[in-house]
Amino acid sequence: MIHPPLGKSSKPEVPCTGYELMLSDSQSPFASYPFLLHATKDMPWKVIVSTEKLVLRSNRCTGYGRSSKKGKEVKPLACTFCSSLNNDTTVMGI
Repeated sequence: MIHPPLGKSSKPEVPCTGYELMLSDSQSPFASYPFLLHATKDMPWKVIVSTEKLVLRSNRCTGYGRSSKKGKEVKPLACTFCSSLNNDTTVMGI
């Protein structure tokens, strides 16, 4: 749900979507992620897994993302911290 911020500009606040790891159609999100990383290292993100996708959420996530507007459609995007996971060397190796 998109809410306009109280007492701020009219630009709506949207929930952060996190950083979605792109998987091929044949890959299962449950089998594609190296969960043991979290047992051996303190990772700067949490993992959210569903049957369709695998999302990483930064431990510094603000909870609010940015938005991209096309016509009347507002598409939620990840916050800066979640978006920056794309440049993490460990994430790049997954």
